[in-house]
Amino acid sequence: MKDQTAGLLANVPREVVDGLFAGLRAALGTGGSEANAAALERVGDWNTFARLAKRHRVVSLALRGLRRAGAASPAAEAVLGPMRAAANARGLSQLEGLRVAVDCLDKQGVPSLVLKGLPLGVRLFGTPLERECYDIDLLVPPSRAGEAAQALRASGWAKSSPSFEPTPARDRFFEKYVCNRVLSGPGGTLELHHRLTNNPFALPADFAELAANAETVTVGDSTFQVLGDRELLLYLCVHGEMHRWSRLKWLCDVAAMIDSAGEEGLVEALENCQRHGMAVEPVFGTALRLCREYLQVQLPPAAASLASGPWTGRRVRKTRRLWTRPRGGRGLQGAARRIDQVATALSINPCWRSAVRELARMFAPPYDLGRVNLPDRLFFLYWPLRPVLLLASSLERGRARPATTKGSGRNPDQGRHFGE
Repeated sequence: MKDQTAGLLANVPREVVDGLFAGLRAALGTGGSEANAAALERVGDWNTFARLAKRHRVVSLALRGLRRAGAASPAAEAVLGPMRAAANARGLSQLEGLRVAVDCLDKQGVPSLVLKGLPLGVRLFGTPLERECYDIDLLVPPSRAGEAAQALRASGWAKSSPSFEPTPARDRFFEKYVCNRVLSGPGGTLELHHRLTNNPFALPADFAELAANAETVTVGDSTFQVLGDRELLLYLCVHGEMHRWSRLKWLCDVAAMIDSAGEEGLVEALENCQRHGMAVEPVFGTALRLCREYLQVQLPPAAASLASGPWTGRRVRKTRRLWTRPRGGRGLQGAARRIDQVATALSINPCWRSAVRELARMFAPPYDLGRVNLPDRLFFLYWPLRPVLLLASSLERGRARPATTKGSGRNPDQGRHFGE
């Protein structure tokens, strides 16, 4: 365990890394209590600890672990306490935004399911504010995605992306390759999903079936419909795998989900994965192995073999190397990120339809629709214009790069749609 943590997480000092994992284990109720407390006592730099926890969005969970382990010293509380208070304030604001959005869609007659977010905090940790959230994720039926976005915009939500003005042809093209629209309004950012993944063949899911198996979660005085256990565990693993587990928050979600679902729930999730024609080890293997090695989750027999498979071993080694990158909490960027996403999607579901969709997305990214205002009757010209648009995009990035800071000079549609 100690050898594996050496040098991880952007070359942060080893005792800080060990302490963060110990705090997360204490919060999850895994690992030995004495060992967790001892690792936390060795943390000498709480500022670095806090920065690392913030990068991986586990400040609240880590502080919960420190308090449970009796290691929440005045120095630790002084650094982590204000950060947790800020996260709680953000969470309460998001809760109000979530209520507004769901009520708006209900009035329009559009059913919705909450993905992750505050209700997931209730399910996994008993309180919505232990799990830090930075945006609101809602899933609506694909056939009503445009209508839902229009209703939210009419209620005061502003469109962040896509940047183009919607028309039937543009919306159809966009929805074919991108799984969500992004809006801003009460509570911050809202991602309005019409499917679970950009590639519909990577994680096939019918909204009617998801809604039929949905569960109800109460947050405060509001109730929300959320994914059922077997669908949720599958989705959490696919989501984390597509992001290469670049945030420890997602790994903690899976660890808590395994504990709450038990062996029976895990078996159901595995069977659900196979029913969709997905490859079980690429979907679950990395998450299970990382949970076992770093969070010391006791895996049921049905999961132990997946965590020890050869594909999983290679993937875990690559993930460890990714954690050592200077921007380890953000994962891969640019072309490397896109190439890795394609490889991951094809390993998760290696069917030919999935491969064709990934290839098409590489040659027809929807964010270029904002560069041309073709009327729908001439939309067929978009494909021949692609080489010109690609060249213009490359030249624009080249001119912007020397004079811009991190994150600027980028098309607002690019990035979030492709894996943020």
